[in-house]
Amino acid sequence: MPETSLSKDIVGRTIELLIGEPWDFHDPASPDTGVRGSYPFYATLVEVINADSDQPAFLIKTAKPFHANGAAIQYLCAVNRYSPEDQDIIADFRAGGPVSMNFVYRQDGAGFSTDEVSSIRWSPEYGGLVGGMVASDGKTPFSTTR
Repeated sequence: MPETSLSKDIVGRTIELLIGEPWDFHDPASPDTGVRGSYPFYATLVEVINADSDQPAFLIKTAKPFHANGAAIQYLCAVNRYSPEDQDIIADFRAGGPVSMNFVYRQDGAGFSTDEVSSIRWSPEYGGLVGGMVASDGKTPFSTTR
């Protein structure tokens, strides 16, 4: 299990969120305006927390809010999408490749407390995005550098 104390070097890093679902997240012309964000989607990794699983959770603050059902959202909790026990997601992130993530946000736009992260369960008060995250310089979108 990764140790939080060993992951302090990634806290404060600029990241790019690569959103795959909803599939039209970055399309301002989409008729589905329930969840809408802009591209590129930069954020800061605020905190790493070992949740109640084999993988850490990441608290993230987006550089610009995205919108979900009328609320401006800037805070996300990211958890490993597949969570294999032998994967070290922090090492994979440090290596520079995108890591598959589920991103959870509060429907009311509020942030997350550290205690809340380890007890999040699917409920109507939370929404979600699916995709990945990758370390970024905050200037060059991932899709143009790979």
